[in-house]
Amino acid sequence: KSIKNKNPEQFKTNSFNLYQLLLKNIILEFPTKNKLTIIPDGSLHHLSFECLINDNSQNHHSLFNYLIYDFTITYDHSVTNKYKKVPKSNYTKSILCISPKYNNTKLAALPFAKEESILINNLLDGNIAINDDATKETFLNHNNNYQILHFAGHTKIDINEPYNSKLIFTKNDSTENELFAYELYKNKINTQMVTLSACNSNVGKIKEGEGIMSLSKGFLYAGCPTTISSLWQVSDRTGMKIMESFYKNLSRGIGKSKALRKAKLDFLKSANNKSFAPFYWSSLIVIGNDAPLSSLKYSLANYIIYGVILMILLSLFFYFSKRNISIEN
Repeated sequence: KSIKNKNPEQFKTNSFNLYQLLLKNIILEFPTKNKLTIIPDGSLHHLSFECLINDNSQNHHSLFNYLIYDFTITYDHSVTNKYKKVPKSNYTKSILCISPKYNNTKLAALPFAKEESILINNLLDGNIAINDDATKETFLNHNNNYQILHFAGHTKIDINEPYNSKLIFTKNDSTENELFAYELYKNKINTQMVTLSACNSNVGKIKEGEGIMSLSKGFLYAGCPTTISSLWQVSDRTGMKIMESFYKNLSRGIGKSKALRKAKLDFLKSANNKSFAPFYWSSLIVIGNDAPLSSLKYSLANYIIYGVILMILLSLFFYFSKRNISIEN
């Protein structure tokens, strides 16, 4: 609650107390470790551990010593799932980015979500489905072909009846536009990672013995070993910045949680006093398998651009080297 209220004093007290209660003794016992895997229980499913602080001497969000500065943090639903082997598949494409349109609906437009999808698609040389093409049918029918499915749009969460939580796609006359959580339990999702760049995609009812019943959990049951999902409402513009940086890091062979941590740290380097608050940067988390996506690479266009830049720099280097030699002679 103090994260969403953005109140630094209230946040400082709650964050530091939780750190003392949950992590302090563990971290002191293993001082050389810099990675934490969290398997939460109960209300801890709603907590972003990376924004806990280990020092309460400061009074503003920009000065707090968040755990993200010292630790890479990933999450899982169970110990069994953490060590579950990921089956190998042959994907024909790296990523499918889906960004629906919400014209003539009560849902707000998400202009930065569309821009986010275009940026990521260009980066990874995948395919994109936006506006009229961003349908439920596209999402379900093409998941076998892509290493990553990236959804940037709206969700609707039903806390009391979690199986009725849903992703909302473009509405047209011929197909349904809502993918319900209960449908995920009936479908097979063969992609290696699903990114739910949407509000509250890891929010749901806490069920004893099951954990959190969220949309993210539904993708786990459907066979997807990793989800990137959100713990609260995501800022459309901030989400785009962090996602673009995350995929750049991921394409360089970095593990998923390290890639997301680096993206958030890069965001914090340029943050203003307001956006230092964890509400703006700490919602997205990695759940499940944390290994790098080794076959994920920059698009050919990026390699060409960087190759041209390198050739120009080398040419300038040799030109000025020869010029210096001539002057000395």
